[in-house]
Amino acid sequence: MTDNGNAYRPRRFRKALRLLGIRHIDTRPCPPKTNGKAERFIQSLLRE
Repeated sequence: MTDNGNAYRPRRFRKALRLLGIRHIDTRPCPPKTNGKAERFIQSLLRE
C-alpha cells in the first residue's frame, strides 16, 4: 500500500512486484485515514 508518489510508478517497480506476486494498492491522496494506514504499515515493516 503506497501513495501515488513518483517512486512507485516506474515500470521496474511494477515488474518487481509482479515477479514477487505482490499486489500494489494505491491510497487516496488526501484522507488522513488512508494516509494513516500506509504509515502504520510502513512502521510495522520496519519493526519486523
